[in-house]
Amino acid sequence: MIKKETLDFLKDLTHNNNRDWFMANKHRHDTARENVIELAAAIVKALAKTDPDVNQDIDPKKCVLRIYRDVRFSLDKTPYKRNFGISIVRQNKGAGRGSEYYIHVEPGKTFVAGGNWMPEAPQLKAIRQEIDYNAAELKEIVDDADFVKLFGNFREQEKLKT
Repeated sequence: MIKKETLDFLKDLTHNNNRDWFMANKHRHDTARENVIELAAAIVKALAKTDPDVNQDIDPKKCVLRIYRDVRFSLDKTPYKRNFGISIVRQNKGAGRGSEYYIHVEPGKTFVAGGNWMPEAPQLKAIRQEIDYNAAELKEIVDDADFVKLFGNFREQEKLKT
């Protein structure tokens, strides 16, 4: 479970996103990161029970993403992310990187996601082929009133151009 102190650290970081403040509060970051590592360990343990492609022995420290931003090509030069991210990559059975679970921890903006981040061309082709094979089932899911109420109407959103 995410502790209040972890969220407080992230809130404070949002308003003080600079190296001097971060270094003065490094101990808070380290404590918050340990809390996120504990969460990652619990999630890996739970996922491994239901998803055979999640390695239960994965090091949860390796699942927690770094807080330092790559600002080289960004207009936003703040040095630190405003969130903690957890990425749990499933064991890959084919070409390309495996699909993954992602947990984003940020005050007021926490979410869970899953999928394939930037799949390579052969993997993308296979994903698209499976979507095509199961198009009727997918349409039924995304057109369901409860789904639309929760996630919005995908058919009215931007469409992929490739």
